Amino acid sequence: PLREEGQNVLRQEFGASYKKYFSIIEAIGAGVVNGSEIADRLGMSQTTLSKYLIALQRDFQLVERSVPFGQNPQRSKKGLYSIKDNAVAFWFAHVYGKLEPPREDKINEFVSKRFEIFCKDFFVEYLKSKSESVIRTGSWWGQVEVKPNEFEDKEIDFIAETQESLYFAECKWTNKKTSSADLNNLKKSSAAFQTKKLVKQVIFSKSGFDFTETKNTMLFSPERLEMEIMKLREPI
Repeated sequence: PLREEGQNVLRQEFGASYKKYFSIIEAIGAGVVNGSEIADRLGMSQTTLSKYLIALQRDFQLVERSVPFGQNPQRSKKGLYSIKDNAVAFWFAHVYGKLEPPREDKINEFVSKRFEIFCKDFFVEYLKSKSESVIRTGSWWGQVEVKPNEFEDKEIDFIAETQESLYFAECKWTNKKTSSADLNNLKKSSAAFQTKKLVKQVIFSKSGFDFTETKNTMLFSPERLEMEIMKLREPI
């Protein structure tokens, strides 16, 4: 039933410009997420591509561009594009051009990335409910010095900065409990940032934890997430 759904929806959205927009989203859905790589794949100039990408972000809100947290979005050359809309992202990942339904591991891989988006959106609202004004949020990727002159590539699912604190968050969509080793890895990744603000680690876990929360650690299990979301929905 979904085989033609994505194309039908996008045809209605894009009208006469359907082919150009579709080819760009198709490239992003296939994992080509860097602007210059998208332009090369489509045989399109960067100037022309930018016009379409801006429309996909601002007018249609189907695509978003991310740069490492702390970098200027207008100047950063590390920007990566992704499909923002859940349904369109799923269609390109698991329906378009596929001959059979996706395996469970592929579904989990897809959901794990969308789980990160969900957690970030929730956490911003959660902090607001605690009277903490969020200045900016974003993912981060880069190198961290783990030993003198020894660097490793690290990623942080998202960072939220408020006036008082810097929150480093990891989102775990796995069938096993999150361990203290995962917390220590997040702390090592956080070491790339030098700040005078209070630093806290935040972990969201589908399957819970084998350790407990501390003063500077916030843990969100599915049960706690559900409880906190119910609180956010309560009328003021």
